[in-house]
Amino acid sequence: MHVTLAKSAGFCFGVKRAVDQVYQEAEHSRMPVYTFGPIIHNETVVKDLEEKGVYAIGGIEELKHLPKGIVVIRSHGVSKEIYEKIAAEGFRIVDATCPFVLKIHRFAEDYSKKGYHILIIGNASHPEVEGIKGWSDPAGTTVLQTAEEARNFKLPEGENGRPNVCIVSQTTFNYNKFQELVEIIEKKGYDIIVLNTICNATEERQKEAAEILMLNRSVEKAELVAEEVNGIAGKRLVRAMPLEAFDRLPKGEKYLAVQATNVGMFPHTEDVIIREDAFYERIHTGYDLIFNPADTRFMQMVRTHGGRAFGGMKMLLYQGIIAYELWTGETVDKELAEEIYDRLTSRLAAE
Repeated sequence: MHVTLAKSAGFCFGVKRAVDQVYQEAEHSRMPVYTFGPIIHNETVVKDLEEKGVYAIGGIEELKHLPKGIVVIRSHGVSKEIYEKIAAEGFRIVDATCPFVLKIHRFAEDYSKKGYHILIIGNASHPEVEGIKGWSDPAGTTVLQTAEEARNFKLPEGENGRPNVCIVSQTTFNYNKFQELVEIIEKKGYDIIVLNTICNATEERQKEAAEILMLNRSVEKAELVAEEVNGIAGKRLVRAMPLEAFDRLPKGEKYLAVQATNVGMFPHTEDVIIREDAFYERIHTGYDLIFNPADTRFMQMVRTHGGRAFGGMKMLLYQGIIAYELWTGETVDKELAEEIYDRLTSRLAAE
């Protein structure tokens, strides 16, 4: 039973900039406002924007059936072809692509024109990577995500004997994994230009992720969990501490706290794992895995001290949804899932 703390959370620069731009358009524009895909993977923000009349579209085909208006490109960016198609449909484009992603687009386009094979390290199905691919020659572009893919990567010899390769990265890719894949490619003898395009915020958060603190009433049990996690991660990712050691945390810092015990679950709704105000003063966001009650004592104390608090109902719901999908092979519609969630939370609130 433990409380897990992570030091860094919140929107990165690029996402915050995109969200702010959408809110500005929603407030000042007299035209319909759409986003090309969800502006952020945060259902609360997306729902709030929908209430203000801003809707996410899934692709160009949807635009053909919508009133003309403004399309905001989210921070992930899109391919050159998508820009052209949106404009061809008669919509005005507001480009909220992260400046760091735009820089990768320029690299991919420029080096592709110079005859370089563009090697993108990242997740091929990620929207950002799909966008980057759209700025270089498709025949001269490869996406790699794993060490095995890097080892199997092979290019024919170029005009001067050795192919020219320009390596870029998805901005949110793991830095250590990026370095590993680059080292594999370097051994192949190509003429390589390596452009580390992982954004600073990502690197900082990955470094901070090495400072996860696990507070437990039994430090011995916490040490066993930490040892297992650290072994899987291949580095010291989790540090075990006794529950009362929260007062050793640096003052002035704010944390994300995950309450992962059953303390406070119905019928013991007034119980809380830590009662000291000094703990909650350090929390900017608290997440309680407990789903009943919907508003736990832990959540109340987080809010009392100025933080945001969330409960475990959605985790419970999606555990069931994922199990159902695995067993049946069927997909649960997102709108249905949200309807079920609303019903569950309303029923709990009424009890």
